[in-house]
Amino acid sequence: MSDFSPMVTAGAVLSDRSSLDAPAARPVLAGRSVPRDQLTSEVSDRMFALLASSFAGVDRDTFQRDLAEKSCVVLLEDAAGDRKSVV
Repeated sequence: MSDFSPMVTAGAVLSDRSSLDAPAARPVLAGRSVPRDQLTSEVSDRMFALLASSFAGVDRDTFQRDLAEKSCVVLLEDAAGDRKSVV
């Protein structure tokens, strides 16, 4: 996975990766914007699973309609490429 700037960690935006080198640093999430029409079904499924695990009353049809209205999404991933959050 390539480096992205700025880096996002625990809700804060960091412009310098060196501040993350301390042993007590929290895991870093790198963000990237992806056009909606380039999302794979796997990514869309993981986005829905994340939403459904975070909020009550979420249904797939509403999620799909809302996603169809978006031009792009922001994926937040850790250094291993695992998606931790999707906006």
